[in-house]
Amino acid sequence: MFKKDNNVALIATIITCTVLISGSVLFLGYQVSNKGGADKGSQATGRQESIKNYLSGSTAETTTNDAVLGNPDAKVTIVEYSDYQCPFCRKYFEEAYQQIVKEYVDTGKVKIIFKDYPLDFHEDAVFAANAGECIREQTSDADYFEFHDRLFEAQGPSFDGTIAITDDMIQKIAKNFKLNKKTFTSCVENKKYYQEVAADTLAGTAAGVTGTPTNIINGEVLVGAQPFALFKEVIDRKLAE
Repeated sequence: MFKKDNNVALIATIITCTVLISGSVLFLGYQVSNKGGADKGSQATGRQESIKNYLSGSTAETTTNDAVLGNPDAKVTIVEYSDYQCPFCRKYFEEAYQQIVKEYVDTGKVKIIFKDYPLDFHEDAVFAANAGECIREQTSDADYFEFHDRLFEAQGPSFDGTIAITDDMIQKIAKNFKLNKKTFTSCVENKKYYQEVAADTLAGTAAGVTGTPTNIINGEVLVGAQPFALFKEVIDRKLAE
């Protein structure tokens, strides 16, 4: 069994970014709706520099190699920034997300690009995000999204709050995929995709993201576990443009 590194300082170094908040949350260049709940990251200074230091020597692929669900030529793209240990992300998954997939993704109208945005007070989030990428490297984007679904489901209903993501939980989910176990274990233990996870977080901060879940729909931002009706209104409007 691999051993999870829950060193909070290490994870904070990986995922922390500078956030400027004045009054209500501002997303430059985007329309924002924040009626639903969302987890907010730390506002500590120096976060941007921490990520830059961690990403030294990274390549452009670390910010573009994201899992995609749906028709690659879909008219509408949803860029989802999420944290696997965030109860609000779980609530979004339980409610709006599954309806979006059924009504828009499965019909070829929308594609979803998943980006990690692990918050620094969720000590298992980077570990979980890395494990997902370790599964994806041996399988496919479709299998990555199956991992995504199973991991949220494994934590139980969102009203249970923040749940620890354990080694056993990840191992159990991994058994659903055809993996070379040794390769997978090595990938997890060596934190192979921590740099890519950090790159997603940096990209999110550059786009104005400060909490999870945040969904950017053809440039328009919806923050929090918003109801499906609000997503439907925005998606239908984008499809009509």
